[in-house]
Amino acid sequence: MPSSRRAPSGAAPLPATFPAPTPFTGARERVRASDTRIWLEGKISPGPDYRLYLTLSLATDEASFLKIKDQSVQVGEVKAFSNFSLDVPPGITVGDYPAVLIWCEAFGEFITAAELN
Repeated sequence: MPSSRRAPSGAAPLPATFPAPTPFTGARERVRASDTRIWLEGKISPGPDYRLYLTLSLATDEASFLKIKDQSVQVGEVKAFSNFSLDVPPGITVGDYPAVLIWCEAFGEFITAAELN
């Protein structure tokens, strides 16, 4: 479902807004993506060594992510637990990945995920 809201800092309009369930809190966040940045509006449970991945399918738990982790692309470290954004590294096409996922590398724990289309 396309969104007409503008990205932070006056960037181009975002292509879509996607709800993402948070298994730890039951809260809902909004994940936004453009070709150069991914934003999370809302909160996730705090923890160490969180990473944001683009994935080829929606993973809903540790086992399903571990099956696709080798084909997933790590966007970067998550250093905040509310209202954060990460730059997409050069050479990555966000549109090639239908989902995003936050993973705790230190403990091999699924945090949350969302479909992007």
